[in-house]
Amino acid sequence: MLFSLLLFLAAEVQGQKGRNKISDQVLAEELFVEGMKYDLLEQFKKAIELFEKAKNLNPSNAAIYFKLADCHARLNQIEEALFHAQKALELDPEQVIYYNLVGHLHEMKNDLPKAEKVYLKLVKKMPESVEYNFQLASVYSRQKKWKRALECFERLEKKYGVTEDIVHKKQEIYLVQNKLEDAIREAQKLVDAYPNEPAYQIILAQLYASNKKNKEAEVILEKLLGQQSALPEAHLLLSDVYLMQGKKVKSDQHLEIAFRNPDLVLEEKVRMMARFLTGFKSEAEKEYAIRYANYILEAHPESATPLSLLGDFHSLGNEKEKARQFYLRAISKDNSKYQLWEQVVQIDLVLNELDSLYKHTLLASELFPNQAVFWFYNGMSALVKLNYDQSTKSLNQAARLASDNKQMLAEIYPQLGDAYAQLKEYKKAFEQYDEALLLQADNFHVLNNYAYYLSLEKVKLDKARLMSQKLVDKFPEDATYLDTHGWVLYVAGDYAAAKPYLEKAANISGKSGVIFEHYGDVLFKLGEVEAAVKQWQKAKEAGGELSAFIEQKIEKKKLFE
Repeated sequence: MLFSLLLFLAAEVQGQKGRNKISDQVLAEELFVEGMKYDLLEQFKKAIELFEKAKNLNPSNAAIYFKLADCHARLNQIEEALFHAQKALELDPEQVIYYNLVGHLHEMKNDLPKAEKVYLKLVKKMPESVEYNFQLASVYSRQKKWKRALECFERLEKKYGVTEDIVHKKQEIYLVQNKLEDAIREAQKLVDAYPNEPAYQIILAQLYASNKKNKEAEVILEKLLGQQSALPEAHLLLSDVYLMQGKKVKSDQHLEIAFRNPDLVLEEKVRMMARFLTGFKSEAEKEYAIRYANYILEAHPESATPLSLLGDFHSLGNEKEKARQFYLRAISKDNSKYQLWEQVVQIDLVLNELDSLYKHTLLASELFPNQAVFWFYNGMSALVKLNYDQSTKSLNQAARLASDNKQMLAEIYPQLGDAYAQLKEYKKAFEQYDEALLLQADNFHVLNNYAYYLSLEKVKLDKARLMSQKLVDKFPEDATYLDTHGWVLYVAGDYAAAKPYLEKAANISGKSGVIFEHYGDVLFKLGEVEAAVKQWQKAKEAGGELSAFIEQKIEKKKLFE
């Protein structure tokens, strides 16, 4: 088609040579050919520039105007396109492609009466053209000139016989006019013309069903399935027909047959089941959805889609472990679906299975290296698993990817600070805590850990004291925060001030070895040696992350630090 058009356009240019000076003709032709190159490359502005130059040298060449019109149209410059198209048609009124372009441009302007006049001329020139009759009928329909539109299709039908395209267009018109019987008559024409084509019988049945003529639809479909029992579309429609008549058992029978047939498009089955993705109204509805999702899996065992669907349904039914199994099976079929990995990770979090979370996020972050969320959860789970090197690696990557996401950064920085602190890289830890507090000044976890690690390093104790004081003012009955504040005071040498906080923490906790040991240390500093030893003994019994000197403290009744 394109090659023929180029030959035609070249012939047009050649045909004008005798009307201009030879040098202008040659230059115009060269410019035209060069413009065509840019046109093919879809560089329409450059093409227009060259065509304009060619037009100035050869202003009576219709082909140049046509190409100018075409390029302007592609740039959505409709007025300019229409001007040049009409000029081309004026110069060469025999070229049907010029008429076609002018008509199309009038349609784009929504000037339907003018488009109608152009297409009428086209149809008179080529009365048997399917394309031009369809275009004319479309313009008639848009103006609600139904009778004239139907005349176009009748004309084509007389020439070419009963065809699907023509029948469907006529049906559309009849249905818009609420002429159901005429629309049915058209559908019946297709059935009569092609008795061995089941699709046309299904279309006819659909037309009946859509207009609440369920008995008529049922008769057609039952007869068709009696002849060809393996038509999934017919079973599907018959299921709907029975359901509309309240015959649920029969409806389910045919729906099951349709779903178990691999010839029914997978996407259609999934679309029908999507209504359950908003949740189940009852246990019976959940079982129903899962049963049909299993039918889809039986029919399409190599697809990840039904496995994913089963995962969704079990998840909605609060069967998280089963849901994860199906998501993982879906991933084994197709690991490129981000949503599946996200679902697996969310279930790992809900079930608090950190080993699974670590493993799955490690795999997911390799497949989706630009997704901060997988790096974040991998870093978080690695921190809990005491894999601090992996935790800092993953959390740093998450921070880089989430640089514009303040909400996520507010979660990343505290954990990154904790990971560095466990590696005793306190300078880095404190930098992360500072970043966290810039985003969330009242992050109690950060305030507590930051203050505690500052006290361990015996640096910036005034800052540590302010942070821990803020915590005990806000949570005066929290043993952890009381212990942190008391310990900060202890490290600062303010033993008298530290004692009541550590005593209260020990009484509230009643089981923390670390707090008992801290309380014993401050008692010793205040000269209460026997009381200190009792607290150290309680610390040893309670266990936990005690100092390496706990045995010596008890045995020697002396403080070792």
